[in-house]
Amino acid sequence: ETMASLSIQAGSHSADFETDSPKNIQMSRSAPTTPRMTLEERYQTELVKAVASDFGSIPKQLITKQGMDNSGRQIFMINSSRFNENADLNLLYLYFIQLMEPCSHSEFVIVYDNSGPNRPPFAFMAEKYKSLPHRFKKHLKAVYVLHPTFWVKATFSWHFTSILSSKFWPKIHYLYDPQLLLQHIPRDQIQVPDVVLRQEPIFGKSLEEVMSRSDHAKRDIPIIVDSCINYLAMFKANTIPGIMRLAGKESEIQVLKKQFDRGEDVDRRDRSSSALVVNCGQKGPESPT
Repeated sequence: ETMASLSIQAGSHSADFETDSPKNIQMSRSAPTTPRMTLEERYQTELVKAVASDFGSIPKQLITKQGMDNSGRQIFMINSSRFNENADLNLLYLYFIQLMEPCSHSEFVIVYDNSGPNRPPFAFMAEKYKSLPHRFKKHLKAVYVLHPTFWVKATFSWHFTSILSSKFWPKIHYLYDPQLLLQHIPRDQIQVPDVVLRQEPIFGKSLEEVMSRSDHAKRDIPIIVDSCINYLAMFKANTIPGIMRLAGKESEIQVLKKQFDRGEDVDRRDRSSSALVVNCGQKGPESPT
């Protein structure tokens, strides 16, 4: 009976010891968890940083506030050709929110010009898009992408599919014919070079595609052929034996092709390169320009 009593007492002390174990004491004395900042609170913190930031290194005309579209909504223009691959992306984001904040409480649209050689990293854009308050996503009513490419569409879909609702995708308009932009935005409400609105990439397109474009309506041959032949004729290149077979500079050929694709005034320094550009536009199983 005494042993049974001792056993019961020992059991009760064991239970008390377990209740007051260091683990339980630590749990009971732990401080309450700090509440996490809301999306709006984090955004306001970033906005304070933006107000105090120096944006002197941000390229001019990269992100600009324009006029109003046909529905009276504010237009913002993003020009990929102004993007610097070495840019401070976080500083660029701060510039973006301080520019757009005054208009974030009403409807707005974005025009993205994809005709430039450089493009902001979409992975970073997707990350920062998630950090924007809901009102930005609600009031963004349209995104017009000028000169879209397969790479841009595929990359955009890859990074944004998991974070965009099904209601957002109809807001994206890929404008292969930039003239279609003027159906939504008056010409005097957006500052963009005429060549951006009329010029589409030439290389990689079929002859039928190029000749059916609005900027070739009154032409009998593609503009690239006309331009290069006139240049060669001006310097009497027809007197140079085998001009169409001479090896031009590959680096210069690529520069010429990009200039033609962007609708720029083409600077031709080498006659053989101009001749090869014409040849490049005629080769291929599907008659690409």
